[in-house]
Amino acid sequence: MTYRLTADPKTIQYVDGAGREWTFDLGTGHRFEDEYEAWLAEGNTAEPYQVGESLDALKERLTNAIDVKVADIYSNWMRFAQEYLERQAAAQAFKDAGYVGDPGPWVTAFAVPAGKTNQEATDIILAQSVMLNGALATLGALRMRKYEVIGAADPAAAQASYDDIMAKIDQTAAQIH
Repeated sequence: MTYRLTADPKTIQYVDGAGREWTFDLGTGHRFEDEYEAWLAEGNTAEPYQVGESLDALKERLTNAIDVKVADIYSNWMRFAQEYLERQAAAQAFKDAGYVGDPGPWVTAFAVPAGKTNQEATDIILAQSVMLNGALATLGALRMRKYEVIGAADPAAAQASYDDIMAKIDQTAAQIH
């Protein structure tokens, strides 16, 4: 495993023993950040940024960073994805029944500790699921914008597209964390 500096001083590239590469930003609490800090504390030094990076290599690095960032966000959501889907389905069924009857454990498990009525909990669950689904769709669309980076005519255009995409990914991720 090794770490490499990138053109952006706050972004570090991690390369595992199998040659797979990930990037992460310092100061964001990324899962690789603590390992990187410990690695540095052991006296290791990150490989320097290669100034002569080709346009193709730059595009590959930037598009990989976009995929890794979105995958990292998805991994946080996916831990409880089935729970979210079940809770959403139960809330929708309770709403469709006119908020009458037993909403089931998926709704009451939220309502009781939150001090909400079953109807309030249902409405909150459904509003949150709309927001989450919208954020996930936005993340997917932003990830597809990596093709703007691939189609860039020069390094500055590739970097500008990347910077815009990553800023919007950060904004979207903030909605679901």
